Amino acid sequence: MQNPKVLVAATCVVLALSSIAWSQNPFDENNPFAVEPMPGGIGGQGFGTAESTTSTQAVASADVAATKETNPLVKRLHESPPSSVEDFANAVTWMVRIHRWDEVGRLFEDIQKANFSLEKKAEMARVPGALWLRTLADESELTPDQQTLAREIIAAPGQLARSAEHIRQQIAKLSSAVPSERRLAQFRLQDGGVTAIETLVQHLLTGDTQAAPIMLSATIAEMGPVGVEALEAACVLSETRQVERALLSVAQLPGASFHSTLGGNLFNVALSDDFRRTLADALQQRHSHVPNEESVRQHLAKAFASQLSEYQRLRGQRSQLLDTVWHLDRNRSQIERVSALPENRVLERLHRLGYLKSRQPSAGRTDWVEHAVVSLQRDFQFTPQESLSRLELAQQSTVPEELSTDAGFWQEVVNQADLWQMHGAASLGLARIESAVMAGQFLAPLDFLSDRLVDARPIIRYSALTAIHRIDPSYDFAGTENAIRTALEMLSLGDGPRALFIGADETRQNVAATQFSQLYNGTPQFAYSARSAMGIVNKSEALELIFITDRVSDMAVFELMQRLRGSRGGKALPIAVLADELYEHERSLIRSETGIVLGVLTSDSAQLKTVVDAMYQQLDTPPLSSLDRARFAMDAGSFLTRIAGDRKQYHFYPVELWQQQLVSSLSSFRINDKCVVLSGVGTAECQRQLIEIAGDTQLVELDRMAAAKAFHKNVQEAGTLISLSDIKLTYDRYNELGPTDPATVKALGLVLDVLEAQSGKRTWPVVK
Repeated sequence: MQNPKVLVAATCVVLALSSIAWSQNPFDENNPFAVEPMPGGIGGQGFGTAESTTSTQAVASADVAATKETNPLVKRLHESPPSSVEDFANAVTWMVRIHRWDEVGRLFEDIQKANFSLEKKAEMARVPGALWLRTLADESELTPDQQTLAREIIAAPGQLARSAEHIRQQIAKLSSAVPSERRLAQFRLQDGGVTAIETLVQHLLTGDTQAAPIMLSATIAEMGPVGVEALEAACVLSETRQVERALLSVAQLPGASFHSTLGGNLFNVALSDDFRRTLADALQQRHSHVPNEESVRQHLAKAFASQLSEYQRLRGQRSQLLDTVWHLDRNRSQIERVSALPENRVLERLHRLGYLKSRQPSAGRTDWVEHAVVSLQRDFQFTPQESLSRLELAQQSTVPEELSTDAGFWQEVVNQADLWQMHGAASLGLARIESAVMAGQFLAPLDFLSDRLVDARPIIRYSALTAIHRIDPSYDFAGTENAIRTALEMLSLGDGPRALFIGADETRQNVAATQFSQLYNGTPQFAYSARSAMGIVNKSEALELIFITDRVSDMAVFELMQRLRGSRGGKALPIAVLADELYEHERSLIRSETGIVLGVLTSDSAQLKTVVDAMYQQLDTPPLSSLDRARFAMDAGSFLTRIAGDRKQYHFYPVELWQQQLVSSLSSFRINDKCVVLSGVGTAECQRQLIEIAGDTQLVELDRMAAAKAFHKNVQEAGTLISLSDIKLTYDRYNELGPTDPATVKALGLVLDVLEAQSGKRTWPVVK
């Protein structure tokens, strides 16, 4: 006899479920999930009929299971399997609610066999109550394949909304005569996000759709700030027809989002007079009056200043989140969708405003200087440094020819970039000067470049030296000594970043330095007192990072940070404080001072990497890549080889003041370049090194002969500087190796001939 309590409970369940809305009634006589089967195809008559082998098998197995099943919901499911997408969604919903994971798994197997299309999966995800999908994606009761299917169903609406075919279909519906269809299409396009915006902008610019331009621009504008900025970018393209189509459609939109764009183009001298009148008429129909030229000029200047202030503010925050940015290429021929930091999104907006400001009838030299600075900074931030050299970037100038060939204009650009602390723009400005000089557009402003050789920012010093090297001046100028100093500094770039570690605790310094070397292949320097630290910072211009690992005995951390930040060599370098215990006023200084970060020193090198990443984020420009380092080091080596190897032409470079540093830095040079440098430095040590290379049996004959010829040149210019004992050793080496090594006979034989000629014992050998 059945338990009366069980019967009562079952009756209560049935009565309770019968009160549910018809669309979710699991006990309806005709359909357990109250959804009419769709005609034909998957999810239609094929389920539960003789026409479907799969469904017949499922019903047969369901009949066997139904004889053992006691749950009324499951029994009904077995008797009438789901036949449509909504049936499946509702069936899974009920099985999840009663925690019948075996039935959920069986339903998922049926869904997998049905092989629903992306549209069907999206329809299933949109069924009311389908939030269960998010829990099933990680449900341990399901197999990995079934969990993957759940994730696919969750992602289906988004994938469908972003698919090219779906977006084209919805854009076509924007031209429908039925308002509700147009509105629904706009909502569907909003689901497509930036992918839909990209396609909408393309159709707006090309005009290859039946939808009215106003419908396209209104749909884009409704997608928020990202859509508005896409339209603003479209309104400053270089192709006239595209700009006119975009501007006339935007002019019909309500709101104040496009005041700068519309006002700036009202007097844009790059547009025809006829179109500007047409644009003014379109604006007159929507607004009470059209602004005059002076009002537009003031508005653009105010908007530019506001965006510049916002850019400077965001640069200090250094967010890790990426924004969608609609980026114009350098020729303004197309719009590219890129992911960038928030400050670069504002920089793009600043670039558009600068373009409009410089195209006004009353635009002056200052407007063009400001636009050039922003354009160069934008190029530096958006262009991968591996794809274009600095010179190629700088050659692609967008300013008028009369300004691009004016040396004074580019000097103003660099000075303005310095004022705004846009170091990337300053670097490319120097490269632009270099490019123009090499093209013969104006004489080299060597005094201006010389001033940049003592700049606190490494990249500016390196850019100035590279410009001087490529310009190759043949006369004396003010920066010759600093040029050699900077070139020697650049040679060390190939060794990785150089960092200074300050602290009294040697163990903490070693831990931090070891982790730094392992992570970045860097070169550490150590200072155990504030005094020695300040000496290194002011003398070693190759430093890139500073770490305070511990307190020092001769200065408080608070004062040390201030002294470092105020020094000539340290004011542009990021500083990390890794000391264990800090006072509140020291922490307050770290929080308020740009360029100083607080970190923790542990045995985990990943923690130090986090600190170094935060330090690099304090820089206006990204850290030098390995390719940048190699390029700068190569330029420096080529520069030093040239001026040291030909002292007659480059006599105005005081190489003799840097002989010791120059010779000690030759380990990274190729043998041939090393010999060229040694040939021009008149010291006994240089002559000894050349003899050593000429007698090295491990080298090829070509390199050994290059050393012997360099020795010939050195002795001719400086005389014999080595001692008699050095000469005797050379003879001994020749006699030892000569009988068995023909290369020694040639190389050391030439060296001995030179020594004998210098002493007057024979004529000078002829060197080819």
